[in-house]
Amino acid sequence: GIKWETNVEQNIGLDATLLEGKITVGIDYYKKKLKDLLGEVPIGGYAIPFGGNNIIKNAFTMENSGIELTFGVNQKIGAVNFTFNANFSTLNNKVTGLDPANKNSYVQQRLSNLGDVINASSRTYIGERLGNFWGYVFDGIFQTDADAAASGFEKVKAGDVRYKDLNGDKKIDGEDRMNLGNGLPGYLYGFNVRAEYKGFDLNIFCNGQGDVQIANMLKYYTSAITNRNGGLVNGGVEVLNSW
Repeated sequence: GIKWETNVEQNIGLDATLLEGKITVGIDYYKKKLKDLLGEVPIGGYAIPFGGNNIIKNAFTMENSGIELTFGVNQKIGAVNFTFNANFSTLNNKVTGLDPANKNSYVQQRLSNLGDVINASSRTYIGERLGNFWGYVFDGIFQTDADAAASGFEKVKAGDVRYKDLNGDKKIDGEDRMNLGNGLPGYLYGFNVRAEYKGFDLNIFCNGQGDVQIANMLKYYTSAITNRNGGLVNGGVEVLNSW
């Protein structure tokens, strides 16, 4: 059966207040271990004869660690009360274990519930980040029918997408997929500025993240002129250059 996840977190940090409270700084190191996280685990087709061959269960454990930095200024300039706060943090994520019953040595989950993109998925391996995007590598567009025929691939023509044949067997199948990136940010940052003057105040805030990739499932449709039924669908401006 499924049970609640558990986690243990350790933190060590230092906070300081300087210049009679006008400046504050903080640094913190954290490590969080998470157990019994849910994931899709493949099972034999005989177990579920109708439908998919995956079940949801407590499938893996992982560890998050990183640093968190904060900096603040609280200052009165004339009749204006001025406050500034900034933060920066890093995230090092690593999967540390999988369910022993998992014979595939990975956990795989779909990135979309749309049938057309059922092959769009993420994979989680021990020692790597959680949920790496798993897919084919774009290698350009076949410009002519002769170019497509010379490729050795089946059922391709001018205008079709070319994918990299990673194992060199002259066909594109599941063996040609690889890690394309990850949706977990490597770092996050933000700041807030506040100024108050005689009952009026101005707030400016910003936040962001970096070292992260996005799996754009919508582009699967907006970059194609036809859908699986052969009808026209809404598309992006890039389809104007199709032929």
